[in-house]
Amino acid sequence: MNTNLVGREPEIGFLERAWADPVTKIVQVIAAGGTGKTALVDKWFRRHVSEATVFGWSFYSQGSSPDRQTSSDPFFTDIIKWFNIDVAATDSIYIKAEAIARRLRQERVLLILDGVEPLQEADGTLRDSALKALLQELATENQGLVVCTTRVRIDIPEAVPLDLNNLTPEQGAEYLRSLNVEGEESELQKASREYGNHALALTLLGTFLARFHDHDIYRRFEIYRLVDEEGKPYEHARRMIAAYEQMFAGKQELGILRALGYFDRPAEPEALKLVMPAMEDRKYRAALSRLFDARLIVTTDTTQALDCHPLVREHFAKDTTPEGHALLYEHYKRQAPHRPDTLGR
Repeated sequence: MNTNLVGREPEIGFLERAWADPVTKIVQVIAAGGTGKTALVDKWFRRHVSEATVFGWSFYSQGSSPDRQTSSDPFFTDIIKWFNIDVAATDSIYIKAEAIARRLRQERVLLILDGVEPLQEADGTLRDSALKALLQELATENQGLVVCTTRVRIDIPEAVPLDLNNLTPEQGAEYLRSLNVEGEESELQKASREYGNHALALTLLGTFLARFHDHDIYRRFEIYRLVDEEGKPYEHARRMIAAYEQMFAGKQELGILRALGYFDRPAEPEALKLVMPAMEDRKYRAALSRLFDARLIVTTDTTQALDCHPLVREHFAKDTTPEGHALLYEHYKRQAPHRPDTLGR
C-alpha cells in the first residue's frame, strides 16, 4: 500500500547480508499487522531484480479470515507454471514440492512469500504440510533465498528471524513529513508516539491531515476518538479508519469501502459490483483515485481485483448484510462450483 520507507536501514542491511550469505537459505520477517513487513521486502527486493529470478506470492490473496482454511495449492500451481516444471497433474503435492525445490536449486532465485500466517496455527506451526515440506527442502539446499513475512514465527528452525518493530518517534516524524504533514519536529514526534509509532496508523494519519486539515499536524486534535479501542490491537490504525469512514459519509468512497468489507481477499470487479451502490463509471474512478491517495486501497485499475489492508476490510465487515453475502455466495457458486473455499467469508 505504501511506497515510502523510512527508518529501516538496519533491516535493509540485514536482508542484504542474508542475500550475500550462502549459508542463509530462509529469512522470516516477523511483525504485527501494519508494521511495514510487506513495504520493507518490496523496497528491498527491487535492487536485486537484475541479479536473480524473483517470484513473489501473497497468501492474503486467498483470504485472511481466521476461520478460513487457506491452502498452498494455488501457489504451487502458479510457481510450477512460472518455472515450467515438468510434473504430472496427478502427482502428489509432495512430489511437486520436491520438483520445485530441485528447480530452485538450479539457479539463484529470490522466493518471496508474503503473509504466511493464514497457513499457520496460533503458535506458528505451519499447518500446510506441502508448503512446510517445500521450505524444509529449500532450507537444506538453495542457491538463492526465501523471504517470508508473517505475524507469527514459523516453525522452520533454519528460518533466520528478522523481528520488525514499530518506528521510533524520530522516524515517525520523518515519515509524516514524507506524507507532506507540516509542523515542528517536537510536535511531529509527539504525534508519532500518540499513534503508537505504528506505520499503518501514521500512513492514514498523514494522508488524512494532508487531505482534510491543510497538512497541519496540530489539527490532528480535530480527529475525534470515534471508536473505543484503547488497549486493543491496532487501536490507532482502527481510529484512523473510523475517521475516514466519518469523513466519507454519504460519498461514493464509503460505498466502496463498505463493499470491501464483504471480502477477506482482493475483490474481483464483478463480485464487488454486486454489493456496492450503483454509481457512474466516472464517479467510481474518481472515488478510487481518492481512496488510493488516502492509502486505503492499492490500485485504481478497474479491471483488476480491488485490494486493501486486512485491517480496513475487517473494519468495514461490520456493515455487511446477510443479503449481500447471499448474493456473493451465489456468484462464486456459479463461477467455481468445484471450489467451495471461494465462497465468501
